[in-house]
Amino acid sequence: MLLYSWQIHPNTRQFARNPHPPTLREHREWFRQRIGSPDSVIMIILDGGEPAGCLRLDRLVRERSSVWEVSINIAPEFHRLGLAKAALTLARSAMPGAELIAHVMPHNKASHALFRAVGFQHGSDGNYHLVCAN
Repeated sequence: MLLYSWQIHPNTRQFARNPHPPTLREHREWFRQRIGSPDSVIMIILDGGEPAGCLRLDRLVRERSSVWEVSINIAPEFHRLGLAKAALTLARSAMPGAELIAHVMPHNKASHALFRAVGFQHGSDGNYHLVCAN
């Protein structure tokens, strides 16, 4: 329910690919599929032991199995504390040799700055890319 509450928050939806919030039923089905899949990694971001956000990596179907799409969602009350930057930095270490890809909506200036700050490069496909060191 915590992830759902973050997902349906207007601050989250304004930068989502689909601006319409999912129903609780849709969210539960999505979560059930993700949590049981080896192609999805869901990490809860903590601040002082309190849940503050979610970092998700979804394997992309490509020729290489080490390409993952990054999705990060920080709870509104934890914005601007540096948690997203710290979580992405840890994700780099947790995925040695992987390529991480992030799709950022054009009007999401904070996320554009975030991904650049942690070393992602803006690609010709419009996404941010980073190959994690081994």
